[in-house]
Amino acid sequence: MAGRYKGKEGRLHGNLMGKHVDFSARTAITHEPNLELDEVGVPRSIAMNLTYPKRVTPYNIAYLQELVHNSPTTYPGAHYVTLQLVIPVIVKSAERPDASAN
Repeated sequence: MAGRYKGKEGRLHGNLMGKHVDFSARTAITHEPNLELDEVGVPRSIAMNLTYPKRVTPYNIAYLQELVHNSPTTYPGAHYVTLQLVIPVIVKSAERPDASAN
């Protein structure tokens, strides 16, 4: 029974511990008295390295333009911009040899 819970292949390490994901960071409990219960304190040096995707909408375009203008060296700033253009691609069907000809 103990073997199921020990080592790299055990239940705790293999299933219940953290997995690698994008756009995440480790957390630490802070004693900052000015934070509300639903707020998290992040050091500025860590916050400047964290990235997460934001979709541009008519409601946030001005704010996101300001982030791009700030650059990654100024907090808050954008690290990169990804353009996702939707371009229709016409797929032509390949002519197959007639199966009845065999």
